Amino acid sequence: MSEKNTQVVYNDSQNMQFNVYFYYDNNKPSKTIPQGISASLSFDRDASFEENFSKMKESISRVLSGYVTYAARDSEFGGFKIKKGDFISLLDGKLKVVESKDKIKAAEKLAMMMCNKETRFVTLIFGVDITLDECETLKNIIEDKFSNIEVSIVDGEVAYFTL
Repeated sequence: MSEKNTQVVYNDSQNMQFNVYFYYDNNKPSKTIPQGISASLSFDRDASFEENFSKMKESISRVLSGYVTYAARDSEFGGFKIKKGDFISLLDGKLKVVESKDKIKAAEKLAMMMCNKETRFVTLIFGVDITLDECETLKNIIEDKFSNIEVSIVDGEVAYFTL
């Protein structure tokens, strides 16, 4: 680990019981909310900085982040022809699915790309223009396909599904 991989935000060990750091991997911070949550949950207050850095970096590497939203205009991107109003699914920022009018189908296709026999947890974060019933439908689809996965639902008040 080198200093260019980390940036000290606050380091006053005489007045604080711990130091606060931003995490950067090759000058790139965690990119998604799920990555940040995963890194935060792996933090051990009793561990050394180096141990925490390693744990947090590994936890981020195990997280896949997916989003389903709608197209604001007609366009072509990543080999897809997209019409205004189409539901689009992104996996770690890369366009993977274009579904004409069915947001549940767009989310299901994305979930099938993200999940496998090693997957243990999926958190569905939903909000604006998505009902709890629609989210429950997607949860059931995932759990029916993958018995090893625990799916939780969070109302994040966002304008898209986050997987």
